[in-house]
Amino acid sequence: MLDCALAGLPPHWGLPLVDGRRLRLTVPDEDGTPGRDEAPALLERIVAELRRAGADVPAPGHLPDAVRRVVREALRRRWAVLVQGPPGCGKTEVVKEVVREELGRDPLYFSLPVTNVEDLCVPLPTADGTLDNLLAGVFTGQEPKAIVWDEYNRPKDRSTFARLMEITQEWSLAGRRIEGLQAQVALQNPPYHLGRKLLVSRNTIAQASRFTVSLDIGPDDIPANEWLIGRYGAVAETVLEWWKNDIDDEGRAWITKRTLERLIRLHGRGLPLEMAKIYLGDGEYAPVPLTDLEARLASRQVTGLRELADDLDGWAERLRLAADEGPEGTDASDVVHRVLANAELPQLRAHRGTAARLAPLLPPKLKATYLVGVDGERQRFWIEIFTAGR
Repeated sequence: MLDCALAGLPPHWGLPLVDGRRLRLTVPDEDGTPGRDEAPALLERIVAELRRAGADVPAPGHLPDAVRRVVREALRRRWAVLVQGPPGCGKTEVVKEVVREELGRDPLYFSLPVTNVEDLCVPLPTADGTLDNLLAGVFTGQEPKAIVWDEYNRPKDRSTFARLMEITQEWSLAGRRIEGLQAQVALQNPPYHLGRKLLVSRNTIAQASRFTVSLDIGPDDIPANEWLIGRYGAVAETVLEWWKNDIDDEGRAWITKRTLERLIRLHGRGLPLEMAKIYLGDGEYAPVPLTDLEARLASRQVTGLRELADDLDGWAERLRLAADEGPEGTDASDVVHRVLANAELPQLRAHRGTAARLAPLLPPKLKATYLVGVDGERQRFWIEIFTAGR
């Protein structure tokens, strides 16, 4: 908890995740039942003491782009960290991307369900007939390294996981120090997702406490939408507009970022989109209809940033008429607000002129939503839009 606080991270991230849930600090009652969780009070005292000492400790709320922030701190401070999040939310790709940015090379990547002991260390016979364990080749050399342990709570066998535990605890393998190792990042799915039990193993407090930071994330904590747009362009924008506007919260939970990418790629090959959804068995796929998406991809009439830009004068005039009708605006105000609010930051930057022309014409209560509760870069963009020319 102290390591997290002094690194500018929420201190409660220092509490380990045991069986998918944040560890509770309890004192048993007289009858032996668990007492109340003392962690919140303890954290408050730690934060108060650190702030009195001059440390800049963040509030325990949401930290934008948390995964990237944690991985960068891990590389700087030689940490082992655990990132838990639902399947398909993009955590593996974003961790690999940050390691490449920081170290200039790919991480050493191991998917635990298919990792053997021999992938980590190689037993070789010695002259006296015994076996001497040597590091696998990827661990040798002096260059900076980071290890990604994917699907950490789904190891193939116990012997492999035992070797892994030495690495996460001692930063060594078969008693030999791994030179240049800067960080270790373990990734895992939670025990339950959308009410379904996932095929993962339960961890113990001994395993969980090996990590300096244990981060529990949701799909919204990883800005994978920008990555999809950057890689797949206009088709990704159309699919994301469907995901944001045409399905409900439960549908968005079923359609992960990995599923969105599969939808984009299947569309590009002219294949049925149904196969992109999560398969539930017995011929059943995730219960999310794709009719509206197929309509959007067939270029039927929709309203997005490009459509606003194509009729900029017309939409500006609609917003002026809406302002004359009262402070609440009209349907035109709602349409423009929905498009601007749901757009990703790269899209807004690409259509900066459209945003600068239309956003100031919206009702004040809608404009305020662009500045409150959003990450710093997005807030800076809107501040520049609203203050331009003043």
